[in-house]
Amino acid sequence: MTTVFADTADDRRRAVSLRLKAASDVKLPPLRYWNYGSCPQHAVPKVDCEYRACGGELFDHQRVGAAWLYAVRRGILADVPGAGKSGQVFGLLAMLKEKGELTDRAVIICQTPAVLQWVSEAARWVPKLRVEAAPSGLSKAQRVERYTTNWDVMVIGYHALIKDIRMFEKLEPGVVIADDVDPLLDHSNQKHRAITSLALRAERSVVINATNIQIRLQQIHAASVPVGGHDIFGSLTAFETKYLRKEPVTVWTKQGRKLRQSRCFAVRGRGGAGGVRSQERGEIYCASSWQSRAEGRHRLVRQNAKDGCRSGRSPGAASKISTLCATDFEVYGAR
Repeated sequence: MTTVFADTADDRRRAVSLRLKAASDVKLPPLRYWNYGSCPQHAVPKVDCEYRACGGELFDHQRVGAAWLYAVRRGILADVPGAGKSGQVFGLLAMLKEKGELTDRAVIICQTPAVLQWVSEAARWVPKLRVEAAPSGLSKAQRVERYTTNWDVMVIGYHALIKDIRMFEKLEPGVVIADDVDPLLDHSNQKHRAITSLALRAERSVVINATNIQIRLQQIHAASVPVGGHDIFGSLTAFETKYLRKEPVTVWTKQGRKLRQSRCFAVRGRGGAGGVRSQERGEIYCASSWQSRAEGRHRLVRQNAKDGCRSGRSPGAASKISTLCATDFEVYGAR
């Protein structure tokens, strides 16, 4: 078991974060701003409290995640849905408040419908923190009034944030947390640029994302930019040069007729533990309905050359064949 709140100066921070990442559990000191108690309806805290009001201890993986975020300052939290990512974030905020490091306040940016859910979770886990929210339906004057109150944490939907981005830049939050914000997966999106600018100005930034990278490998680069991805991967061009390769692929119709020659992005294998490896070469097959064909949208199915089994998945809103890229790849993490 690893103990947290040791000296995490910059020259030791990476070593500490690597030890935490490999730990199965960590020991956190008692946190004054964390709710360990039960709700009025229960004598002891219940994990599955039907009122969603009981506090309690963090799970072991949540303690590791919160401690890791504290150590790295900038990181991506990508646990699967339902793993308690919000609890890890509130654990981080409780630690920062405990250490007197939340003086510049924190902003949580999320999908607009999730604003009130974040506020509810904050009331459950960190009721002593001053949490303010800017839900949908507020006028600009009402939003400004809330921004100017004395808060520790502001929860805001990214649509409202974009409207008031200049004001938040003047507020200079010390912690920026982006939760499942779809525009962060697209470099060309104005919202991506605005959120990234705010995140990189802050001393700490966290990206929470449980969404699979399904369409374009460049989304990995885009999601990492708010937490310093340019320092890790370099520019998008450098990332594509190092991690992507283009190969010609043959696209066929369902009837077996050759449709066209195209070029597809594939992951370039790096080998070694924790590397990203490419799929073996295979034909790309196209099965589409009349309506989707008329829209230029296709369901792409990959032919397995070994056993002839057809397997694959739809790329969602679906790229056109002419812009097909990375419909089937695996990414292997460091653990």
